[in-house]
Amino acid sequence: SRGLGDVYKRQVYARVEALPEKTKEIFKAVVLDNMTYQQVGERFGITVNTVKTMYYRALKQLKEELGGNALVLFFIIRR
Repeated sequence: SRGLGDVYKRQVYARVEALPEKTKEIFKAVVLDNMTYQQVGERFGITVNTVKTMYYRALKQLKEELGGNALVLFFIIRR
C-alpha cells in the first residue's frame, strides 16, 4: 500500500508541473538542481531579481494550493 507521503509527493509534483513554463523551469533549477539565483539567471538570461521574483511567486502559489509550510515541500520534493 502507498503511504500518505507518496500521495502528498504526487500532489506536490502535479502542482509544480502545473506552474507556468518559465516559472516551473526556474523553480526546478533552484530546488531540484540546487542552483544559485545567479546560476539560474545566467542559464535563462535573466537578472537575479527576476529569478527571485519568479521563484518566490512559485513558492507562494504552491504553498497556497498545497497548504503547509515550505520546509515540508522541500523535504518531499527533493526525495
